[in-house]
Order: sequence, then structure tokens, then C-alpha cells
Amino acid sequence: MSEIDSGYDFDSTQPLPDISGDTEPLPDVGRTSLSSQRKRTNTSVSRVVTRRSVNKAFLGAIGASVLGGIFKNLNNETEAVESVQHQEVPSIQQTQEAQQIETREHVQTVEQLNQILNMELLVYERNIQEQKFAEEVRILEDIDLGLSVCADMSARAILMQKRNELREMGHEGMIRLTEEQKKFCREEDVSEEVLGMCLDVYDQAKVIIHNIQPKIRDDEEGRLTDPENLMINAGGMAKLIMEETSGFINVGQAKAVTQLFIYDATLGKDIPDENNKNNLQKLCELASSNSGLKYFFENVPGSERGDIFVNSSGGAVGIQFMPDRALEYYTKIVVEGGFDSKKEGNVFNPLQSIKMAWAFIACHEKVAPGPDGYRWGYMRGNAEAIDLAIRKWNNLESEVNAIKNAIEEYDENVPLSQE
Repeated sequence: MSEIDSGYDFDSTQPLPDISGDTEPLPDVGRTSLSSQRKRTNTSVSRVVTRRSVNKAFLGAIGASVLGGIFKNLNNETEAVESVQHQEVPSIQQTQEAQQIETREHVQTVEQLNQILNMELLVYERNIQEQKFAEEVRILEDIDLGLSVCADMSARAILMQKRNELREMGHEGMIRLTEEQKKFCREEDVSEEVLGMCLDVYDQAKVIIHNIQPKIRDDEEGRLTDPENLMINAGGMAKLIMEETSGFINVGQAKAVTQLFIYDATLGKDIPDENNKNNLQKLCELASSNSGLKYFFENVPGSERGDIFVNSSGGAVGIQFMPDRALEYYTKIVVEGGFDSKKEGNVFNPLQSIKMAWAFIACHEKVAPGPDGYRWGYMRGNAEAIDLAIRKWNNLESEVNAIKNAIEEYDENVPLSQE
């Protein structure tokens, strides 16, 4: 299968190769990008206080030993890397034995997580089992499976910390953040691990957008441009994730199915959102068949409905997609785009959900008659498109401004070659 060199200078007259069905072969995801000579375009925004920072009391209860590596450098980083570098190269037999052990551990992980999924959501007994799993798991793939299942914020914090430890040790396929990127995280209140995750899948998201570009852009400029121009930068995406989930720590503290209501202006009250309930069930069925995990749609976490005059909806899942939108982007990426359903389109998987979010923000489509009947898609250099593309995710003013500010700060302070 063809590969895309992410260091190319894009020529819109030469189409990128079709890479339907997979995104994995992209080498060194996010280590290089477009030519450093490309002109940057910034948007003027005001700095604001973030809306959904992790609750300070909660962070204090978990302790710096759990979350420290998410928001700052790990201690003894150099010694950890040097110890890995000085280890003897294992023999083929040792490598095979290690792989067999990891395979057995992975099978046990799936069994353990399915037992957790079968427990009542957000009760003490399940929270304890989620925390126990988080403390014991050690393989990156299994950590990500845990993040696809666990709802308890303490357990999720431990899993994100373990991800960050592996990154700092130079784990294969995980990008080490530069000093400029770490400074951006400190100044913009962004988790280093969340930014790292965005960087890890940045080029994969670009391939997805390229392959579905004709279907998600109803404007000629959007269909012909470099797909990267349709992407919010990695710093902006990381900030969106912080605003929506406190950095994948809080994916909802209620059963999503119990929060799916829509306001009926005629009746003057909420009524059950049966369409989204059906879509949530379909999402869980797809995720179960593609991951080996056994999701029950009545028992997955989602956002709380809250004040009906403030929140337009509740029951958002994962990165905070509503079920109908998550199902729509599963269809766009997997069914229409031809990508592997076992590697893409699962809204409960954090890495896969980041790529879905990038595709959603890139999408520019006609949804109503008239010149204003568009659901706007992102376009670098177009301030209006940037603003409206972010607002279709969440129209809260403070969140929109925080994300736009992060985009600008990342553009100004992080060299383009580091995206």
C-alpha cells in the first residue's frame, strides 16, 4: 500500500494516492509536516479562562503522583531513557516469549474489561475494579482498551498517566514532545499526553480527510485544497479535548441513554430522543463487533442533560459526540471511506475518536436551502470558517475562544515541522 510522506509540498493538481482501508503505514506520525516555508495564518482571539478544566478538588484527591506526568515532565526522564538504551538486545527466542506473554495478557485484558462492562455503571464496586485494572495494566494497547471502557475519573487519570510514562520512555509509535510543545501545554492548560495523542494520529487523520474529502466538502475550494488546510492544528484539537473531557478524564458521569432528550417548544418540556437512543444502540453493537469488547447501550457513560435552557442536549459519548453524529462519522470513514472497521470509527476509543473529530470539523456541507444553509467546515486562513467550524462542536463562547486562542498560540510558538 502506498505511503504519504508528510514532508511534501502539496500540489493540488496532483492527487494524493488512495489509501482506503488502513492508516497505520504512515511512518513517524506527526514528526514532520508541510514545508517550513509555508506561510502561517493566525486568527485574532482574546484569551479566556477554560470552561471544563479538571475539578481542582478532584485533582487534589487523586494526587500529583497520578496526574503529574500528564501535565509536566516526568522525574528522572533521562535516566529512564538511558536505562533502556543500555539494555542488551534480546534474542529471537526472548522476543517471541515476550510477544506470547503480551498476547496472553491482552486476552486476559479483554476478558477483564468485559467483566467490568457487565457491571452497573458508576457504582462503587465497578469503580474499584476499574481502578484495579488501571493500576495493573502495562501494555499500551491494553491501556487504550481501558480508556475505551472505564468511566471512573480516577481510573482514567491513572491510564493517561501510564500512557505518558510510556511516551517519555520513547515507546515505539509515540512522539516525544519538544520543549516548545511542552511550554505550549503549560501556558494553555493542556495535558501533554493529550497533545501527544493528537500528534500521534495527525497524519492518519489527514489521510482519512483526503480520502473522504469529495464527500465532506460541498465547496470547490475545500474539495481541491491540501487536506491539512481543513484541519485544526494539533494544539487546537488538544485544547478542544481538554474543554470537552478534561483531557479524556471525564467522558460523562451518567448513563448516556438516560440523558438523551430533546426540548419540544410546543409542549414546553423535554421529550425522549428515541432516534439518538437507537443510534447509541447501533454504536455499541458496532463497537462490540469490531473490538471484542461487549458494550451495552444502557450502560455506557455520557454527558448529563443539565439545564435545558443552557444545554441543547445530553448523552454525548467518548470525545463528546452525540450518538447520531458518531454513527454518521463511522459511516463516512468506514462504510463510505473504506477504512478498516477494527481500526477506525469507534467513538469510545480515544485515538480513533480524535480522528473522527478532525473529520467532523473539516466537513463543510449544505444542510438547508439558501446561502446560509451550511454546516461550516474548517479552512486555515479563513477566520469565519474557523470560528463557525468550532461552534458546530460547541457554541459556548468561552470554549470557542479558548480553542481559537490555542490554535493561534500553537501556530505562533511551535515550529511547523513539529506538527
